[in-house]
This record gives sequence, structure tokens and C-alpha cells, in this order.
Amino acid sequence: MYIQDNDYSKGELKMNEIQNGVKNKKGDTVKVVLIIVLLILLIASMSFTVYDKFIKKDNTVNNQQTEEKDNIKNDSQIENKDDLIVNGEKYELIDINADVDFDSYKVVLNNCLGCGSWTFIFNTETTAKCNDQDIKFPKSIKYWSSTIINNNNVAYFLLSGEGDLYTFNATTKEINLILSNTNITAIANTTDEDGTEITVLKTTSGNKKIVLK
Repeated sequence: MYIQDNDYSKGELKMNEIQNGVKNKKGDTVKVVLIIVLLILLIASMSFTVYDKFIKKDNTVNNQQTEEKDNIKNDSQIENKDDLIVNGEKYELIDINADVDFDSYKVVLNNCLGCGSWTFIFNTETTAKCNDQDIKFPKSIKYWSSTIINNNNVAYFLLSGEGDLYTFNATTKEINLILSNTNITAIANTTDEDGTEITVLKTTSGNKKIVLK
């Protein structure tokens, strides 16, 4: 009887050892999983810190440099002499050092633009009447100036708020987009050194006069 009890006790001890071993393995597995999760979180945190402090900052600097290059490119496009063709005539842009009253050439609704032999009035920023004929422009017009082209025909330069420069032939009533550049901010008429009336563009790199080539 004693021997049987002893055997039973040994068996029970083995079972306890096995159960404890299983519990220990489960505990070790949980610890390993927790360690792996913590390592992943640590790596993710470090990666985010590196991106936020270095990579993102470098991208911001590169974007700023790209924008500056684009602005320089756009400004050089203004000086592209082949871009300005009005009614078959080729014009060029030349730097000019002169005080120009651009404010006087802002479009004022229901006011005649340089009235003379032609009546040219804007009813809205995109619609106008030229000698009682309705004219519609693609974009809101902010500035205007006038010039004389082929055979003394009157033409208007009209500038939108986005830097789109249009010509309007008062005889044919044709509208043509001749230049588009956000660096152009205003347009006006003034007098050149020899007393000739000229059209001047205000740009981010200075004033430029439009002259026939």
C-alpha cells in the first residue's frame, strides 16, 4: 500500500512538472512576443523621428529650391522675344527704368477705356462693349493699355489677374492670348524718351516696354 501511494505521488509530481513546463513555455512565448512588439514600436518611432527631422526637412528645402527655379524659368519666359506676336507683327520686351502710373490703367467698370474714336467699356470683369458690340473675355481683366498696330488700327492690351495678356483688335473685334505668366502684375501706357507712347509691363523683375521688332 505504501509503495502504491509512493508511485502515485511520483506520477503526480511528474504531471505537475509537465504542467509547469507548459506554463513556463507559454510564459516565455508571451515574453518573446512582447519583446518583438516593443522592438517594432521602437523601430517605427525611430524611423518617424529620422523622417521628420531629416528627410522631410530635406524635401521641404528641395521643394523651395524647385519653386525658385520655376520662378526664374517663368521670368525668363517673359523675355522670350518670340512669344509676343500681335496681328502678325513681332514685338519684343525691353527693360525700362521709368516711373509708370499703373493704377490709372486699372479696369474700372462702366468707365470708357481711353475713349476717343472708340467706345470700349467693361460692364463686368469679363464682359465689355466695343461700339455697342458685346465682347466676352475668358478671364477677369484687371489692367488695360492701348496701342496702334497695322494700318493705324487700334489695339488694346488686356491683362487678367492671373497674368494672361490678351490683345483686342478694335476693328476686327478679335481677342488673342499672346502671353501667360504670373510674373506679370500690371500694364499701362507711358511716354518713351523720344515722346512716343509705349506700353509697359510691370513684372517681378522690373518694368519692360513692348516695342515692335
